[in-house]
Amino acid sequence: MKKIFIAAVCCMAMLAGCQQAEEIVNSSEELIMSIEASIGDAARSRYAGDTPNDVNFTNGDKIGLSVNGGTFYEWECNQNNSWKRTDDKVVYWNDKTNNHTFKAFYPFGDITQEGAIEMPKLTGQDGTMISVAARDFLIAQKDESYATESGVVSLTFEHVSSLITIKLKGEGDLVGATINQITITGNNILTSSTYKFGETAPVTVAGEQLNTMTLEPNCTITAGTDKLFYFIFNSGTANLSDVNLTIAYTSGGKDYTATLNGLGGDDSKFISGEQHIFSLKIADGVLSISGNEIEDWNGTEDVEDIVINGVENSNNETD
Repeated sequence: MKKIFIAAVCCMAMLAGCQQAEEIVNSSEELIMSIEASIGDAARSRYAGDTPNDVNFTNGDKIGLSVNGGTFYEWECNQNNSWKRTDDKVVYWNDKTNNHTFKAFYPFGDITQEGAIEMPKLTGQDGTMISVAARDFLIAQKDESYATESGVVSLTFEHVSSLITIKLKGEGDLVGATINQITITGNNILTSSTYKFGETAPVTVAGEQLNTMTLEPNCTITAGTDKLFYFIFNSGTANLSDVNLTIAYTSGGKDYTATLNGLGGDDSKFISGEQHIFSLKIADGVLSISGNEIEDWNGTEDVEDIVINGVENSNNETD
């Protein structure tokens, strides 16, 4: 019995030694952190076409990523939506079980000492989706542990600003008309802004007040074809009742100006992460904005049609 007891003790000691060795290996295991990022539907490609629906990241895009409130480091997108830090440092998880807080923004840019992130400038837009893409500011935030996806952090980004779509209908009196100028005015719609995570109102508008967006497309509307113009504006800065839209156009050799004072009610504003669509047409000499739709980026909302008159300019020659 004594010999059996000694053998049992030896076996227990060997087992304990094996368990300790396994724990040492596990504690020194390299838990490499990897990043996946998308904008809404991951199957789309970033602004691959002329519509706002084709949005995701592509090679060369750079985001800022912070873990647990630390420094925002620059990460770059490579092939197959693979991301790495631009300083080539490998990032590891501290453990397998605890949640970590991830905050990210696109595009990577300057950060103030107070932690506010400089958003892209909204001036100089030309009405195309390429122009919008260059000014689109995106954010993502998530709590996740290593065990959730074996070390992969999947971030879904959201648009912070508002997308404005002006749709000129290729029908009625607008057919054959040349669009000379589109002007939209509203409180701080283009003013420089910063974003700060964790704030109740994360966007702060500061600097020179910029209220007017002017585009001179010099394009002709053809029958059956809608002409689309895209702009990105600050959200929440202007009541839509105070946002004015002016269209200057030439038809039949005469110049006209159509102005709409107010794009919505006193309690409505451009909504963060939403696309506001204003469709315009002319019938029997009347320019109408056929609804204010909000869709594609998050939801859909319709309001009643608004009708305004196209006024002939006084400098037109008379017969």
